[in-house]
Amino acid sequence: MAFAELPPAVRDAADEIRITDSCRGFTSRFIVGFHHQGGPICVREGCVTRAVIWHEPAHSHFQALHHEAQEQWEGFVGARLFHGEGISITVPGAYPTHGMITSYGGTNADENYAEWVAWLTCYLHGHGSGYGGAVIASVDRSDPVYLRILQFFREHGVLTEEEFNRLKPLFAE
Repeated sequence: MAFAELPPAVRDAADEIRITDSCRGFTSRFIVGFHHQGGPICVREGCVTRAVIWHEPAHSHFQALHHEAQEQWEGFVGARLFHGEGISITVPGAYPTHGMITSYGGTNADENYAEWVAWLTCYLHGHGSGYGGAVIASVDRSDPVYLRILQFFREHGVLTEEEFNRLKPLFAE
C-alpha cells in the first residue's frame, strides 16, 4: 500500500525492493533501509514502514535526475549545511531550516531529497505533517526556498499541478 502512494515518477525509478536482514548496506543496527546505487533497495525485516518505503525509492529518483537537476537541488540548501556548518542531526530538537524538511535532511542532498519525498507523500495522503519529526509550524514559511522546492518537484514529476496548489499555501505566506 505505501509503495502505491508514492508519485509514479518515484515508483518507476525504483527497480526492486528486497526485504532482508542481510544487506551490505546495513553497517549499523540503526540502518533500516539502504539504496544501492543502480541496484536494489533493501529494507530490514521487521522494519518495513511507510516512512522507509517512501524514503528509499526517492534515492533512486534523485539519482535518475539529470546532473543539472541534481545541482539545482543541491543549490537550494547550500553545501555549507551538508558539511557540518549547519544543522547537526545529533542535536535533539534541531528544526529544519534553509530548504530542509527534517533535520536528517541535513546529512546530504540525497537524504534531503528522500526526506522531502517521504514528507510530501505522508502529507498528501492524509497522514499528517509530522513525518520524521518535521512539523510544518517549525519551518520558516516565509523562506522562499521552500516554494522553489515545491516548484522543482512539480517540474520533475513528483507533484502534480493539483498537489502543488494544495501544498503551496503551506509555504507561501
